[in-house]
Formats: sequence, C-alpha cells, structure tokens
Amino acid sequence: YRTHMTIQNLKGRPRMSDGDLDVEELLLAMKLRSRPKDVRVSNFSVPVEIELERGDIELSPGAATLAATVARPSRGSVTMHLPENAKFDIEAVSRRGEVENLYGTPLERREDARGGSIRGSNGGPRIQLETGRGTMTITRGTAVLPRKELSGAPPEPPAPPTPPTLVER
Repeated sequence: YRTHMTIQNLKGRPRMSDGDLDVEELLLAMKLRSRPKDVRVSNFSVPVEIELERGDIELSPGAATLAATVARPSRGSVTMHLPENAKFDIEAVSRRGEVENLYGTPLERREDARGGSIRGSNGGPRIQLETGRGTMTITRGTAVLPRKELSGAPPEPPAPPTPPTLVER
C-alpha cells in the first residue's frame, strides 16, 4: 500500500520522517491517502482532504478564512485548531472514542455509548472530520508547537553556564 499525495502549490516544504508528515503554508489544495502516518497541516486556507488507515491528524489553518476540509483516519485521533472569528460549518464524529469541544459556542458536543460528535455552524465552509476509533478534539486558536523530530536538525544545545564571580568582603 502506498501513500498518494497531491499538493498543487506549497510555499513551505513538506517534511516527512518515519511515519510522520508535516506540511506548512499550502497555497492550493492538498489530497492525501495513506496507510500508517501521523499528519500535521498548518497555515492553510485552501481545501484539504486527508484519508488515513491509521494515524493521527492535526489541522491548524492559521487564518480566519477557512476552506472545505475533510479528515478521516480509520483509526487515529483528529485535532482541529479553529482560528478566532473563523466562519465554518463543522461536523466532527468519533465512532469509538472521546469527543472534546474546547472551542465552545457555537459548537455542540453529543456523546453516545461508544463515541460522540461535535457539530456547529456560523456560516462558513464545510469541515468534515471523522474517525472510526480515536479522540476528536476541536480547539479555539491556531498555536501548534513545531515537531522538533521532523525538522531534521538536532536540538539546540543549552547555553553555557555563567562563570562564578568573586565577591570580596
């Protein structure tokens, strides 16, 4: 089984490591179908469609202007960071797993015996998020911490200690 990815235009560059894909600053639509992979897409305002067999998906548009978005891992968690003042029509479903509405209104959270959903609309583009097994989380804000392990560079060394100073009494 292969990974099929279409990115029409990208300002940044995709970073791929063992089982992870990190994409920043999409300029045109992206489609991805893959088996096991964790995927993060940030700073986009264009259509994104991601389907995974296994893996977590994290989406952070980075701008109040959203576009149609589809994220469907069969097994894996989905986290969507919705910008402040964004317009959207969202349906987020976890068939087996928890649902967390950290965004607040206008989103409504519903739970059943095995999973739940988060739905809400304030007049924007359609966002469809669905996982067969995993946690569904919707947050307010755009802050996503970069994954150091995907950067390919070693971490920065700590600053050297300051030498002791002699104090005469």
